[in-house]
Amino acid sequence: MATMDIRQIMLIVAGYVLGLAVILALHPAPLLVSLLIAVTLPTAAAANYKIFQRLGRRRNGDADPTSWVAVREIGFRISLFSIALHLLILGSLTGLLGAELIAPARLVVVFFGLLLIGISNLLPRTRPNLAVGIRTPLTLENRDAWIGVHRVAGSAGVVFGMIIVIAGTFLRNPTMPQVISAAAWTTMAILVATYRRHSRRRSA
Repeated sequence: MATMDIRQIMLIVAGYVLGLAVILALHPAPLLVSLLIAVTLPTAAAANYKIFQRLGRRRNGDADPTSWVAVREIGFRISLFSIALHLLILGSLTGLLGAELIAPARLVVVFFGLLLIGISNLLPRTRPNLAVGIRTPLTLENRDAWIGVHRVAGSAGVVFGMIIVIAGTFLRNPTMPQVISAAAWTTMAILVATYRRHSRRRSA
């Protein structure tokens, strides 16, 4: 039985409260659109929390408690990302978030990089499951293949996330998307090569 994650519940409630408070204080028009802005991302975080809670009850055959803690932490980081974007939007609406240090659009890139770092750092602690990770017949059926692939995926993902954060903070267009794109293709190539190596090892 999965237990409630008080952190996520408080995070989601805070997102709803702050969103509605900003809309009521500003009285923007059209009101319906503003209300959707106030509740959409907290609702996405709530749906994410519900999904991971349901997966927790099923456990998806994953009997390793350390692995499932990592899976739940990944779910928490996804919810945290949703609420961070929500606060970014609210800050832009209220004018409290200026662009003197870093533009809001760049902050979205930086937040995504931080999310990728947070998730990738947890991937090596996971074991075969149906919730998160690179789920293929090879990795789900072969524990050693799962561990090997996700150890490399975790390290590569952390480096990729760091590149995204640095590019989003310091680089300008068109250099920023070019650097991120090159890093993405390099990361993908590393993962494909790692997966093929484990696949050949299993076939041998």
